[in-house]
Amino acid sequence: MQSNSLKIRFYNLLKEKRIILIYIPLVIYWVVLLILTSIPTDSLPTLFGLSDKVEHFGAYLLLSVFITAAFHFQKKYIFISKHYLIMGIIVATLYGIFDEIHQYFIPGRYCELWDFIANLLGSIVGGVFFYKLIKYLTIHREF
Repeated sequence: MQSNSLKIRFYNLLKEKRIILIYIPLVIYWVVLLILTSIPTDSLPTLFGLSDKVEHFGAYLLLSVFITAAFHFQKKYIFISKHYLIMGIIVATLYGIFDEIHQYFIPGRYCELWDFIANLLGSIVGGVFFYKLIKYLTIHREF
């Protein structure tokens, strides 16, 4: 029972503090992501020494987690909160397309199909990760 109680408390914390824990970090992260992808590559080293495809995957995984969480916890649009997983993946993927096209115009950057595929896969994995987390936290809820 203790485990269920902790899961419920964590879920409720996310729900009650969604502005501080989800919305604000989403906006900050999204702005930082846009700024980083707007810097010419000659002046930006690879992060953590990883392949840029791994960086794209990780960046969009985190973006998708935040977007999917924001859609899940928002209260204004029932359709979006009901279909938060697919909506989160769609928005993150559409931004991935925009980001790749936008990089075409940045010196030293390229619009690459493999980068888009890494963005897409990261978006899917991030959305599914959050979906599974919510299912884990809400199974056997006692409300």
